[in-house]
Amino acid sequence: MSKRTLLVFPLVGLFLAAPVGSARAEHVRVGGTVAVLPLGQARLDGEGVSESADTATAYGFGGIVEVQLLRHLAIGFAPRLLVNVKGEGAPESAKELDLALRVIGNVPVGRIAQLYGFAAPGYSIIYVPDLPDEVGSPAGFIFGIGGGVAFDVGPHLRLAAELGYQLGAQQLTESGQTLDVEIDFLHVGVSAMARL
Repeated sequence: MSKRTLLVFPLVGLFLAAPVGSARAEHVRVGGTVAVLPLGQARLDGEGVSESADTATAYGFGGIVEVQLLRHLAIGFAPRLLVNVKGEGAPESAKELDLALRVIGNVPVGRIAQLYGFAAPGYSIIYVPDLPDEVGSPAGFIFGIGGGVAFDVGPHLRLAAELGYQLGAQQLTESGQTLDVEIDFLHVGVSAMARL
């Protein structure tokens, strides 16, 4: 084996290990989020059925785990529970559980601030009260986009504010018929994350 080969193997190993090495504990953040969802659209579509309505204001409570892979790229997992999910004027509300992954691009804009944008594909389940036993909860894919600004207010604490929009593609099956139950939301949220 030549000296050149002996030098190339460690360099390739360092290059491939860089993203893994950057996921050390100091590059992992864990926290919580609170969001208000003031605008949205709920749609019900199926054979012989087509209805839509603006949504009432909903509220979201969630967690978030982020791993900074590269200087300007992070990935995360952001589960969230939404309450008061309903059309405006509807007497009863549902709950929605969103399980989303996040791909986050970020750019520093000062010593303690960062601008960031994200794409968030995921899966959602809507828990509707008083559904018949033979009808399952509406569920399906979701996709969110958004951005915000984050501030490092200490060596281990980051606060962020963001604006985002989520498209829903949920469905339910009733009597052999598939109905699209799609709920889209605009959200305004704040989060606090601690670095491990």
